[in-house]
Amino acid sequence: MEINKLIEKYLPEIEKEFISYLSTFDNNLFEVYLVGGSLRDAILKISPNEIDIAIKGNFDLFTEKLDENPNIKVAQKTEFGTAKVIYKNKEIDIANTRIEAYLPKGSLPKINKLSVEIEKDLHRRDFTINSMAYNLNNSKNNQVIDPNNGLSDLKNKLIRSIHNDSFSDDPTRIFRAIKYSTRLNFNIEEQTLKELKSSSKLIKNLTSSRILNEIKKSLDEPSPNDLINNLIKFNLFNYVFNVKNINVNFNKVPNEISNYDYLILYFTYIKEEGLSEYLNKFDNSKALKLKVEQIKNIRSAINYISNSEYDSFPEDIYLSIKNIPIAIFEVYKTFGEYQEVITNMIKKLSNAKPQLNFNDMKNLGFTNPVQIGKLLLKVEIAKFKGQINTRLDEENFIRSTN
Repeated sequence: MEINKLIEKYLPEIEKEFISYLSTFDNNLFEVYLVGGSLRDAILKISPNEIDIAIKGNFDLFTEKLDENPNIKVAQKTEFGTAKVIYKNKEIDIANTRIEAYLPKGSLPKINKLSVEIEKDLHRRDFTINSMAYNLNNSKNNQVIDPNNGLSDLKNKLIRSIHNDSFSDDPTRIFRAIKYSTRLNFNIEEQTLKELKSSSKLIKNLTSSRILNEIKKSLDEPSPNDLINNLIKFNLFNYVFNVKNINVNFNKVPNEISNYDYLILYFTYIKEEGLSEYLNKFDNSKALKLKVEQIKNIRSAINYISNSEYDSFPEDIYLSIKNIPIAIFEVYKTFGEYQEVITNMIKKLSNAKPQLNFNDMKNLGFTNPVQIGKLLLKVEIAKFKGQINTRLDEENFIRSTN
């Protein structure tokens, strides 16, 4: 296998430039490797979204040399032998090779030793297909380093854990096994599947933030609907929501909304029973809670207008929807009902802005800013209701109101 040709063909241009630069590093000082998913994808003839680099050698010296390049910025470096570098606006992860231990099991890993042989580093990884490496700065070696037979599992389309304690060491790997199986259309190897099922109960020992992180990453996958339904199939999604299946068209999600937010808003729309508990336990972010409230407010507005006319629209409901971003209305439209009602409501909200401004109001004889604000709001509501339209209507409305 001429791995260098696969890398040349499938890695994006910026990443190829970066690893070309890394290939110039003295291999007596540093061993520089392309590792993990980027190498896996290149072998599968898929263009990876990102690359991961591992180096054996003095990590501080390595990052210092990177910093000498005017096109590279070391944006973040930790004491744990990891760094994020920026090359032509692209963020790239670099890590010192390492041996890790999970003490206690299920916790975040502790580093036992840095700058170890690459084979030892690869043995700590999640699955065989992600535990391969390619030496970037040794032109004499054009072979994949594959101590766990990942190439064989790629050929046979199998997701296989590297050792028996893999899932108990890190239960988030249970989510990742389903993720890779769904993304690549691979089967989970028989023994690995048995270990996955027997270890699934360990998910409850993870912190809420780690579970939430895996759910969010799952929803960023190319086929999120299939992936979530596979998590449901393996009784994994019930740690966050007890649903039997999900049929959400993520292709309709507005650009401003993440797939994760969209799913939560969908659950808001269908009045999923466990939503409040979920928000309290897993995601109490103000931004998400605001979007949930906005969906509820749109529902209230729709319920009212479905049974009444705009000319009697309540002020409190108007105030609850007037500042909702268009993207949230568009989300509601994708749920399949009331599309015409929502389109009309968006139009009315857009046209409700008064033509009169503060200076105009002063010219009409009003000087108190609070009073002016209240009068302009009344104009706005009257325009939303369709009671007035023109600037002259607004002036006459102000005079009659006062």
